[in-house]
Amino acid sequence: MVTAAACMAADELPKAEEIIERALEVMGGRAAMERIRNQAISGTIEFTGKDLRGELLLYKALPNLLYSRVNLPGVGVIEEGVDGKVAWQKNLQGARIKEGQERAQALLSADVHAELNWRERYSKVEVAGVETSGDQTLYKVVLTPKEGPVQTRYYDQKTGLPAKVVMVMQTPAGEVSVEVAMSDFRDAAGVLAPHTLTQKAMGQEFVIRITSVKVNTEIDPARFALPDEVKALVVKQP
Repeated sequence: MVTAAACMAADELPKAEEIIERALEVMGGRAAMERIRNQAISGTIEFTGKDLRGELLLYKALPNLLYSRVNLPGVGVIEEGVDGKVAWQKNLQGARIKEGQERAQALLSADVHAELNWRERYSKVEVAGVETSGDQTLYKVVLTPKEGPVQTRYYDQKTGLPAKVVMVMQTPAGEVSVEVAMSDFRDAAGVLAPHTLTQKAMGQEFVIRITSVKVNTEIDPARFALPDEVKALVVKQP
């Protein structure tokens, strides 16, 4: 619900840059974030209102390396990755290479230091007002990237922590509006990270609960290698 606070004059609101930098400081500060070279994350994924629950694995490393694996019993395994240049997905329907804005979003997701490098990533950031959600008062900040979809982020006015992000993402089914709420922030190597993420898209909702976060750990480089099916698609590209 939008409150009267949303009608605050623009000069009464902090600048978007101040809101973003405050979030970085509250989450642990730039020095702590810059020390992160990789992350190995595991957790569960559960679809709201459905008897569907699976396991999640996510690996990220500098520079722009990502591999994720979601195993949903009865549905199958969904794999996604970025090897620094090629962004791909593999599921029961086969493998495919991401292009355009979908690729740009994948590359952004693969960047361990994406939050730190926001000035290089976004051509414009601006405060769009204040909204309330439950007992939270949130700053609404619109970020326009140099490449990829526009993001609307919400930051808790009291704690400074990010609370939600909304964006329109390009998918094989077309453009899809996605909303991700973040909560249960816990320390991981001196940096606060959300351990519960609730995502809504295409009329569905699922909850990711992080059970383990390892930072600057040993990750086999083979984790980020392109699967053979993806390599074959790369060879076929003009």
